[in-house]
Amino acid sequence: MDEKVIQNMPLDRLASRPQVREQFSEESLIGLAQTLRETGVLQPLLIRREGTEFVVVEGHRRLRAAKLAGLTQVPVIIDDRELTEGEVLYRQLVTNCQRQGLTPLEKARAINRLIKVVGMTAAQVAVKLGMSPGMVSKLLALLELPEPVQAQVANGLLPLTTAYAVSRAPDSESQRQLADQVACGELRRDDVVKRAKARSPARRSTGRRERKANARILIPLGGGRSVAFAGPDLTLQAITDWLQDLLTRINGLESQDMELAQAVKALTVSVA
Repeated sequence: MDEKVIQNMPLDRLASRPQVREQFSEESLIGLAQTLRETGVLQPLLIRREGTEFVVVEGHRRLRAAKLAGLTQVPVIIDDRELTEGEVLYRQLVTNCQRQGLTPLEKARAINRLIKVVGMTAAQVAVKLGMSPGMVSKLLALLELPEPVQAQVANGLLPLTTAYAVSRAPDSESQRQLADQVACGELRRDDVVKRAKARSPARRSTGRRERKANARILIPLGGGRSVAFAGPDLTLQAITDWLQDLLTRINGLESQDMELAQAVKALTVSVA
């Protein structure tokens, strides 16, 4: 059968497996169900054969809403290709990660599963999903947080960038304390960054004054442009963190139309 042929299938023949979206808003499902009662399911679900069952690959939310609406069948497209667990996971991520519906933790867990199942690196996953390596690093850092802090992220009390800053604290207790202070409105992201750094264990003194060698690299951007990085301990992760922090501070400037020299001065003051 042509995999692009649309056919109607009874709901009781469709099976749903755990997938990347873990949370479904009951209110939005009720609203979608009301729409489906009036219009029906306009976008077919993508399903695949698994033994004698038909398993949903894309369209879990539509399936749930169709059941709420009291529908007995939905339009589907059967994908008869042999799909591995990694391929199914990748398709769900591609479909959902570009939407705002997935929570940061859902994305993090799904990306982590994809890395383990397929054997990709975090950088390879970033390319596949059209995400920046820095964003993938920030998402994966959420999985290292204590469960109470992860719950705050899931509940929207801790934004992604702030949660990443919390993850840089040296131990679970420090992370919980910083997260609680953010949730109570006592700290902002920049405060968390400073406190996380302050709580990191100091390097042991050798009895002599240590001097760190400053490295410098130049990255061509094309068109005669380039960007330079200088400082101690230059790594790809360090450069990624600096760029993410710089973009955050640039977005925080009051006027995006200010002269470059004025913007540089404002950015310099913010890190002084």
